[in-house]
Amino acid sequence: MYVQDHIAAKAEVASIVAAIVKCIFLTVFTPAEFCSFVQFQTAVDNDGEIEWAAGYGVKETGMSSPVSKETFFQAASIAKPVVSVAALRMRDAGMIDLDENIQTYLSA
Repeated sequence: MYVQDHIAAKAEVASIVAAIVKCIFLTVFTPAEFCSFVQFQTAVDNDGEIEWAAGYGVKETGMSSPVSKETFFQAASIAKPVVSVAALRMRDAGMIDLDENIQTYLSA
């Protein structure tokens, strides 16, 4: 029973995060604007397995077909978050110090 409770708790957290993201978008855009073009998905991953997923918005601007957890999106510009995660993992492993001057790690 613990595993199901854990999965449910993680899904609830992901749902809350998705709601927060939606609220942030709605502070910038009107509900009509949000529903007409904002597209995003959220998921809970556990060791490579998706335990919970949901989609929000519409698949195409001006259309009414909703985004679902099965909707495929083209990969966006993800280099910055990927590099950020890599840097944080390197910091956690003691490989780098984020307070150090970057020139310490780069060679010309």
